[in-house]
Amino acid sequence: MMKNRHLSLISVVCLTSICFISLLWPAIAFSLTEDCVAEGTDGSLVQSGQEAFGTSGSDRLTLDSDNFKASIDSSIYEYTGDVITPDVSVLTASGSVLASGIDYEVTYSDNVAPGCATIRVNGLGNYAGVTSQLSFQIVRSSDNNIALPGSWAYQNGKWWWRYEAGGWPSNCFLSIRGAEYYFDSEGYAATGWKYLNDGWHLFSNSCAHLKGWAATGGRWFYLDETSGSMKTGWVLIDDSWYYLDSSGAMQTGWLLLGNTWYWLEPSGLMATGFRLVNGSLYHFSESGSMSSGWFINDGAWYCSNASGEIRTGWFYNGSSWYLLDPNNNGAMLEGFQTVNGSIYYLDPDSGGALKCNTWVFSQDENVYYACSSGAIVLSGVKDGAGGIKLRDPEGKPVAGWYWSSAAQVWFYTDSDGVLQRGWRFIDGRWYHLDNESGAMNTGWFLDDDGTWYYLMSSGQMVNGWNRIGDSEYFFNASGAWVEPEHSARASLQSQIVNRCHSVPSPGAGLCSEWVSHVFYPVLGSYPNGDACDMFWNWCYSRDISQLKVGMIVAVPTHTHTSAGARWGHIAIYIGNGMVMDNIGYIRTTSLAWWLNYYHTTAIPQWGWVLNTPLE
Repeated sequence: MMKNRHLSLISVVCLTSICFISLLWPAIAFSLTEDCVAEGTDGSLVQSGQEAFGTSGSDRLTLDSDNFKASIDSSIYEYTGDVITPDVSVLTASGSVLASGIDYEVTYSDNVAPGCATIRVNGLGNYAGVTSQLSFQIVRSSDNNIALPGSWAYQNGKWWWRYEAGGWPSNCFLSIRGAEYYFDSEGYAATGWKYLNDGWHLFSNSCAHLKGWAATGGRWFYLDETSGSMKTGWVLIDDSWYYLDSSGAMQTGWLLLGNTWYWLEPSGLMATGFRLVNGSLYHFSESGSMSSGWFINDGAWYCSNASGEIRTGWFYNGSSWYLLDPNNNGAMLEGFQTVNGSIYYLDPDSGGALKCNTWVFSQDENVYYACSSGAIVLSGVKDGAGGIKLRDPEGKPVAGWYWSSAAQVWFYTDSDGVLQRGWRFIDGRWYHLDNESGAMNTGWFLDDDGTWYYLMSSGQMVNGWNRIGDSEYFFNASGAWVEPEHSARASLQSQIVNRCHSVPSPGAGLCSEWVSHVFYPVLGSYPNGDACDMFWNWCYSRDISQLKVGMIVAVPTHTHTSAGARWGHIAIYIGNGMVMDNIGYIRTTSLAWWLNYYHTTAIPQWGWVLNTPLE
């Protein structure tokens, strides 16, 4: 940068020999070309830093005269950019303290810029005519960024600092009248954003270096309180967290970092705890992350949905209902609660889950039945053996079968009114009463041993073949559901199934001959005989669970045809509850239908052809 300036030859010499040294960045201590001295009234010269009286080496500078002694605390002072006026102590030769303005006055010169400053003490009153002179040194340390004396100059639309001694600063920070400025390589003071070694810095229109919060372009930024460099990411300011994006701009509203959501108030403050955002309630942890799913706060459980909104009211989660208090930020409720006139029990031992289809034991002797909706609809009392004595809605004891219209469930009690549970043989039929609640079970029921049963709508256990929905099922004498093998597990079984689909019918009335044609190539021996013969020779089982793929299923006689009455009928089990037989064509039908249809005069049985297992 070329700036217009007029320097005398003397100024040039001064600039090159003394002043220019102090303009370098970083600054160095100002040094004199000769010692800084103090002149006494007697004309003697005393070098600064030495004492006329006192211990040698002290920082205190003292000058004596015949009439008084003047001193200052130090011979060296740091450059401040302002006048430096050390306090002067003046004593008589006998040690009496003289009064400023009465006995003497003090004047200073050359006491701003680095160099040798002068203090002149002139006597007054009784001391008129007495004069002492002290000198001290003003130095500028390497870390002192206060600008040397000068003034602002405006050129080419930019500001620069003109030193009184000539020259200007460049590539450095300087403090001028309490504000900090940065001067670029041409010496101009920076404005707006400028990138320096430690990052971005922001300067006002008046060139001042900004620190702390600053707004520009409609956005807020935070600049380090010490260095002034722009901050990004999370910053902790006055015990509050803020987030500044990669451009340094303060963020507000919803913020997604990774998989975590945060809410930043309009002031930029990171939200914690419960916050109402756009009419919906949210919760944020101490670290600011939005809570989702179940979370605990101050000892209470809460739940928020996938978007973070706090749930309230009834909430179904997993396999249980929960009640979240709408009057307490959605805190999960426990124990007995009344909702819309109905009483519910939320079990603390089950994490607040609503109890349904079960009895609830209170702290007293009473018990209450929660129906499928969870509402309490029945009551009872504990008996001495740990059972429950049922009471109707009027509080009267009940015995035998009892229908609860509110619960839509049947219960059964003994003659003493004690609720019965488990399997019960009642009036010649088996029933199952739920092991916990005592409610009569209907439909499919899985017992504790892993066995399936089917209970009619009346609760009675079924036996034998039963059509349930669109399928036939077989239940043995104990009511357990049993089923044959579903599919072939061995190669020979698969070969028989394949041949059932490929061997044609030899004609009507030749059911056993078709069976022989199917088995002969696989077994290597020709099975002789009619269906009746095959029944008596190879069919020994009536246990559905023992029926395997590739077995024959036969009856020795039936009443549907005259041939069947004499020779019976036979089929081959092919798996999945299906059989194939020959009735003039090859037919595929369900095992259940076949057994039911041909079970007229004899019970169907099954077994391996030639007593040769295919497995």
